[in-house]
Formats: sequence, structure tokens, C-alpha cells
Amino acid sequence: MKKMRLAQTLATVGVTLVIALTGSVAADAAPSNQILTVAAPVVQKTQNPEDIVRPREMPVEVAVKLAATAENTYTLNATNPVVTSWLDKANRRVYARSYAVAKYKAHGLTTPPVRAVTQWANNVTGTGTSYVYLTEIGSPSRGWVPVKVVVDYRAYGTQTFGVVTAYCTTGQVCPSWVNTIVG
Repeated sequence: MKKMRLAQTLATVGVTLVIALTGSVAADAAPSNQILTVAAPVVQKTQNPEDIVRPREMPVEVAVKLAATAENTYTLNATNPVVTSWLDKANRRVYARSYAVAKYKAHGLTTPPVRAVTQWANNVTGTGTSYVYLTEIGSPSRGWVPVKVVVDYRAYGTQTFGVVTAYCTTGQVCPSWVNTIVG
């Protein structure tokens, strides 16, 4: 069944199913526009601002407010390769397609830190339609890890291509605590 394959695919990119597909979809049935909601890793609520994982450019006050509400969920359309989208710092729409999510998952990242880098990085360089966002993610108590996100804004159907890759520039898989980022 298609929903089983979809659930297996979601598991391989590290997302947790919050609600299942409604109805049953036979393998030979035409695709439908069924929607699922998936949740990012749980952000740990903390009282100590020094422990909140955030982009370096994010003011502590903003991080504290976001940590208090700690919610990182997004919607996935089962018939579309776009897993999620958001607006970057310059108000451009950034798309994260399923293969890009799998790619940055292999580097130890989930969507929340990728999104935060595009929304908070002061170091943004662009050549043509490709933009590179670079900032450090962390906290004073854990230290800071530089994270780079590459986004291609070339036309891709009615959207833009979106995230190409994201990774920690340390040459190693990102530490898991990077994924507890607020925002």
C-alpha cells in the first residue's frame, strides 16, 4: 500500500508521523491530495537562556520566547515532493523537497536548524540563483557549530528548486543537539 511506503520513506528521513493518512490507498489507486502532519524533534523547554540552542544572530530574548512555545511542526502533501517551505531572511520562499531533507538528514540535520539558518544568517552570499547561508548554531553552554545551507532559487515548475544541501562545516556529522534549536 502507498501509505506504508510513504511511512517507510518518512522514517528514513527521520520524521515522526503525528497523524496517519485518512482512508486507505490501494497500490493501484490514483494518487490523492491526502495531507499528513509531521513533527520535528521535540525542543526541550528550559529556564536557563544559556542552554537554548539558537542561531548566533538570534537575540536571547527571542530565543526565550520561542523556547517557551516550543513548536516545530509542518505539513507534508503526499503527492508533492515538497516536504515543507518557509520564508528566508529576505522574504524569499524556501522549499525543502524530500530528497534535500534526506540529504541534510545524512549530515545530522533536521528541518528546524536549516530553516533557522536561512532566517537568521547575516552571512548570505548569492551567485545567480544560488544562495549560501552561513551562521553558527548553538548556545553559550554547548558551544557554537557553523552550519551552511545552499538554496537554489531557479524556477522549478511553479515554484523554485529550494534547498540543495545543508551541513555543519566542521567536516563531521552535526551534533544531535543542533536539532533542538528554537524557532
